[in-house]
Amino acid sequence: MSDIGVTPIQFGFIFAILGIIAAITSARTNIIQKKFKNRALTYLGIYYTASVILSGTAVLLDIPTSLMISIVLFSIVLQYSIRGPYATLIKQYLNNFSHPTMRIKIQSANVLIECITSTLLTLFCSFLLSITTSAYTTLIIGLIIFMFIVLTLDYMKTRVGLKPEEYKNSDINYHELL
Repeated sequence: MSDIGVTPIQFGFIFAILGIIAAITSARTNIIQKKFKNRALTYLGIYYTASVILSGTAVLLDIPTSLMISIVLFSIVLQYSIRGPYATLIKQYLNNFSHPTMRIKIQSANVLIECITSTLLTLFCSFLLSITTSAYTTLIIGLIIFMFIVLTLDYMKTRVGLKPEEYKNSDINYHELL
């Protein structure tokens, strides 16, 4: 945002509004679930990543400033619109595939993995920012995350989109979590 001339005061207002947008879209999670069914997280992840790539690309292209700012703001609004439903759906899906006695362990493992991933990503972004611009950093991170989504979906192609009862017992092994 600072690369495109947004002041700190504008920055604060923008992110306050984005927080409200995330809350509103979180309340609409059922609509997203009905539209995408068991592939909602997949679509949300792809849309989120595409918006990150779009915002990085928009700053790198030599386009008029007003169009660039519009594209970046649209991308950020889309990202925040996805965050609320994503968090709600991931918790719902993790609970669908867990026995009540395992839910705390599964949720804890999920939060731990998210925090470790976020920490590593932040450190990597810091490194990238020390050698390149924020636009290139955004584009690189977006492409890396997109690549991980594609690889994960390829690995999980026989499992993504199934209903809880359609999974084999070998796909959900609670003993590994003990």
